[in-house]
Amino acid sequence: ANGKKKVQLKKATEAEFLAQKKHVPKKKSSSTPQQKKKSKPSYPKVPRPTNDKDAEKYYDMIEQFLQGNDKELSFSGLDGLQRKKVHQIAEQFMIIHRSDGRKGNRLVTVVRVSQHEFIEMRKQEQTLRDLVKSFGEMAKEAQLPFQTGSHGIPAVLDRGQLKEHIRYCSWNIEWMDYFFKDDATFHATNPNADIGDVDLLCKNIGAAVAEMDPDVLTILEGPGNLTRMQLFQKTYLGDAFQCFGGINGGSQRIYILVRNDSKVKNPEVYVEGDTYMSGSWHFDVTGSLELKEYNFIRRPVIVKAEVDINHEMKPIFFVGVHAKSKYIARGKRLWEGTAEEKQQYIRKSISNRRKIGAECGRLRKCLEETAFKQYSSPMVIVSGDMNDGPGMDFFEEYYLLFDSVDVLMGNSFHKEAMLFPLLNQKHFVSPEDQFSCVFDDYIDKINQKKVMLDHIFVSKVLQGVAIQATFAHKLWERYATGVDGYRPRHEYLSDHRPVFADFAISAINAEDHFDDSDWD
Repeated sequence: ANGKKKVQLKKATEAEFLAQKKHVPKKKSSSTPQQKKKSKPSYPKVPRPTNDKDAEKYYDMIEQFLQGNDKELSFSGLDGLQRKKVHQIAEQFMIIHRSDGRKGNRLVTVVRVSQHEFIEMRKQEQTLRDLVKSFGEMAKEAQLPFQTGSHGIPAVLDRGQLKEHIRYCSWNIEWMDYFFKDDATFHATNPNADIGDVDLLCKNIGAAVAEMDPDVLTILEGPGNLTRMQLFQKTYLGDAFQCFGGINGGSQRIYILVRNDSKVKNPEVYVEGDTYMSGSWHFDVTGSLELKEYNFIRRPVIVKAEVDINHEMKPIFFVGVHAKSKYIARGKRLWEGTAEEKQQYIRKSISNRRKIGAECGRLRKCLEETAFKQYSSPMVIVSGDMNDGPGMDFFEEYYLLFDSVDVLMGNSFHKEAMLFPLLNQKHFVSPEDQFSCVFDDYIDKINQKKVMLDHIFVSKVLQGVAIQATFAHKLWERYATGVDGYRPRHEYLSDHRPVFADFAISAINAEDHFDDSDWD
């Protein structure tokens, strides 16, 4: 009482004491325990860049971002060099960074992660890089057992060695239109074309195609219309292909055949490219500085299809080309005739070569304005008879004419749209075997001159996964029973050897996953 408390003690046994303690309520604390704060990830100390306003700005933005609570920070409207600076600064801070969108409109995003997460993600990326490298080495090893004897790699390979690859073949089959009596019937013989047995010749061509077993076959000097091409493939190719092309070119037309059971799916004429090439353009054909309207003699055929890469369908483009011929009627007589006749020959030859250059240049521009503009790093294969080759002949040397093949491939100022040759690569074909035709050159006075008229060019993404490319010399020789394989016509397959290449497309997606050309 009166502010004083009385404390009373009572003697009790230990059991009574413990029983009583259970019923005494605990005194609540008047203070609330301090809640634990979730700690932010720590980041390495990165020195601030100097003498570079852009780098200083991006550094400050990233540092401020790391002090806040936002999960991501994005940078837009930057050019390639500016994006590279953002990537480099983010890498030093050990935070995730990526580029999204198409070139010219890319967005750089940095993502907040812990150092542990960053290190683990980099380990996973390195593991995938190692797998891609290992796959490439395995692909190269897979072709070694076939590199025996002459002519480097044989034309016939066991495709079971690499089940995921795509085989592309291109073949100029000499004057196929001579095989036909009409749109529904084949000749038995055609004395005018020196073909004693049309059926035998067609069966041999079909057997050669079966041995090469292509997913896609580009045919040059094909018959005069699509109906005839379809009849040939149905009769002699087992009705195994879809046929595209035969647009123009008189009795020598271009076709692209896609195997029905191939890994190449949903083939169709690439409308944008075909529309571009269907129009005429102006060109100085003779060198007189007078521009004249010009069209393709044989319009190239472009087929767009799809291939499955890591369970995602990706576009792939196949282009068949047969450029303007250099052939001149009565050429040898003119060349070896009077001075006036020789000048006539030279003027005509120069005009022909300018036309070849114009056609290659137009196709190059078409690809830049369609496939390479519509898609980032597209898969593109261009093949055919360019009627021109690497190096310079008499007219290129003395009349300063350009090499048309170089025009088609493009240049390093637009490297993202460049095409790369495969058949002149020593690791695929030995130099002495880099030819597709043999003929007597009356200008250089070389009999049985070996020339490379047929080519396969590919875009960068396919260049990296090409596992072989070659001329089917042995296959051609096996069916050439006539003298030197030239006469009569039914005793050799064609005046051109087939060419083909294999691509390990299953490696494309993993390889591209790390390809950021803007900053790597």
